[in-house]
Amino acid sequence: MTPTPVVSIIVPVYNTEKFLHRCIDSILAQTYTNFELLLIDDGSKDSSGTICDEYAAQDTRVRVFHKENGGVSSARNLGLDNARGEWITFVDSDDYIEENYLKSFDGNLDADLVVGNIQMIRKQEAEEVGSQISPGYYNDIKSGVTNCLTNLCFLAPWGKMFRRQLVLGLHFDESMCISEDTKYVFSFISRSRSLRVLANSAIENCLYVYIAPSQSTDAKYQISVESSVHHLLSLEKTYQSIGVRDKGFEVFNVQAFYERCMNDLPKHGYLWYKNKDVERLCLRRSAHLGILAWVRTWLSFHLLYRLKMHQANKHKY
Repeated sequence: MTPTPVVSIIVPVYNTEKFLHRCIDSILAQTYTNFELLLIDDGSKDSSGTICDEYAAQDTRVRVFHKENGGVSSARNLGLDNARGEWITFVDSDDYIEENYLKSFDGNLDADLVVGNIQMIRKQEAEEVGSQISPGYYNDIKSGVTNCLTNLCFLAPWGKMFRRQLVLGLHFDESMCISEDTKYVFSFISRSRSLRVLANSAIENCLYVYIAPSQSTDAKYQISVESSVHHLLSLEKTYQSIGVRDKGFEVFNVQAFYERCMNDLPKHGYLWYKNKDVERLCLRRSAHLGILAWVRTWLSFHLLYRLKMHQANKHKY
C-alpha cells in the first residue's frame, strides 16, 4: 500500500488549460515531497481534464477525479472526501507555489491552522500580504484572528495548512457562489484552538502566489438581492461562531454584499430594506463609521427608501 502522505493538496480545476501546467509543475517541483496531489476536474470543457490525466500517468502522487460541473465548492468537497493526508492545503489552478512553499511548513505544523507566506499579483505588480499579520504561535486562536479577519489569508482557503482531524465533516457551502471560501475558513477557525503564522523570512522561495483577477471580472460576481441577503446572513452567522469582534469585517461584509447586488436593487430593493437582520447589520456597520453614517442608514431603511418606492408605485408599505 502507498504510505499515507503528510500533506494532501487539493486543486479544483475548471477550464484553466492556459495556467494548469504552471500550477501543477510548481507543485511537483516542491523540495518537500511527502504529499499527494488531488486534481478535481469539475467538468472542464477544454483540455484541462486530459492534462490532469497526463500528470497522473507520470507521477504516482497525483490522483485525478472527474465530475460533472458543480462549482468550485463541490470540487473542493470531493477533494476533502478523498484526501488521506494529515494536513490539508488548497491551491487554485490559476495560481502557483514557489519551490520551498511546502518545506516552509515542515517543522511548523504544531497548531490547528498554520498560515504561510502569500504574495498577490495584480496587474503584474506584486504585493506581500502575509506580513500584515504578526508571525508567531497563538495558543488561543481568537487572539490571533481578532481584527485580522479581512486579511486575505483568512478570506481564502489557500495559503495555509488545515489539520485534517478538524476538517472531517466540514464542507464548503455549495449554496453560496461568493465568499463560500471565507465561510469555510471561518468555520474551521471556530473549530480550532491554535494558530501559527509563519514569518516571511523563514525560508526563501516559499510563497503561495495568488493571481488576483482584474477588476473587469467583477461584473460576473453581481448577484440578485435575494442571493446577496442569503450570503450576507450566512457569513455573519459563521463569523458569530468564532466568538470575536472585528469591526473591519463587520464593515466589509455588509458593504461587499450591498455592492454585489446593486444592479438588482432598483427592482428588488425591498428584499434588502425590509429585512430586519440586514437592517441590524447595516446599522452596526454605520455605527463604526460615525453618527452621521448611522443616521443616513437609518433614514434609508425607514424613510427615504419607502418614499422612493411609494413615488414609483412599485411596492406598498
